[in-house]
Amino acid sequence: MNLQTAEQALEIRDLGLRDIAAFAILRHRIAEQNQFSLRAVAELPANGESFAEQIASTLKDPARKRILALRDGRLIGFVSASREGNALHLEIGIDAASIGQGVGWQLMQAAEAWARAAGVDRLELEVAPENLRAIALYERCGFTVDRSAGGDTHPMSKILD
Repeated sequence: MNLQTAEQALEIRDLGLRDIAAFAILRHRIAEQNQFSLRAVAELPANGESFAEQIASTLKDPARKRILALRDGRLIGFVSASREGNALHLEIGIDAASIGQGVGWQLMQAAEAWARAAGVDRLELEVAPENLRAIALYERCGFTVDRSAGGDTHPMSKILD
């Protein structure tokens, strides 16, 4: 399947209540596949809440959004967005079989569109310095990396005009 066909068959939409079980399965699958998984992929329910309760409660929060990518009705990726002031922190996860097919690009474009509509000035994310494929995607989306930051991840950001 070529990239253009893959992008045309891709559905991008907000996470809804009907998606919670499939979202949980996807997050688990991505965490198992990807050595670079960050906290949104590996997050655990807090305070004894079930995963479904935790995710359902975030659906009502105007400062949080989860955008899904589906192909042929199957969930293959997501981006989680959390607003803090005028910044939006993003975390993305894509099923290994769908990497390199434009899924990340479309998810990032959807998150940026939501940020702009919400009046956000800055997008932020963190990436493992060894995750060169993700860094290349984020740079194509207009992010710059702060290589001077220490630690296990590099912060990246994009200022919205």
